[in-house]
Amino acid sequence: MFIAMGRAPPFFANLYSASVTCRFASRQVNGRQERLNRMANWKTNMDTIPLHTVLIASDHTENASALETLFQQRNCIVLSETTVTNALQTARLVGPSLMLVDMILPKEKRNSLLKELRIASRGPIILITSANTVDEVLEANRAGADECLVKPVNPAVLVVKAMAWLGHGQRRRYMTGPLSTNPAV
Repeated sequence: MFIAMGRAPPFFANLYSASVTCRFASRQVNGRQERLNRMANWKTNMDTIPLHTVLIASDHTENASALETLFQQRNCIVLSETTVTNALQTARLVGPSLMLVDMILPKEKRNSLLKELRIASRGPIILITSANTVDEVLEANRAGADECLVKPVNPAVLVVKAMAWLGHGQRRRYMTGPLSTNPAV
């Protein structure tokens, strides 16, 4: 009703006047402004396309929702799972760019989860663990984790490390030989 009469409703007033101004400006400059508007629209649309898919496997729902928000702010598609079977199924179906595992599991079950995730997807795996020794961290690395962060984890550090792994584009192996805690080896 408002637009038919040539007026915009109050909450659309700024949007309506801006679109009318752009439309008239694009006609006034013989196509140059129109090309610039198309380029601006293309750039704006490209900036909002999510580039990466992140799978968060966490049995802590509060932590998972906070991590979801952090990754969504960085323009990632975030999938969150609370059980091992659902996490494996999602990893097989989607093939996420990054997998973040924050589950309290016995060592054997955790290692088998990491191995299965490694088979399911090529994306890096970041494990958040409460490991007490270096041997536990090395064991998780052997099982398939690319990065192990020991709790408590600073969210800023987690996001920086995750974005660095995503920036690599694919999983890279820096060490070719077996891992050892003995510095002489």
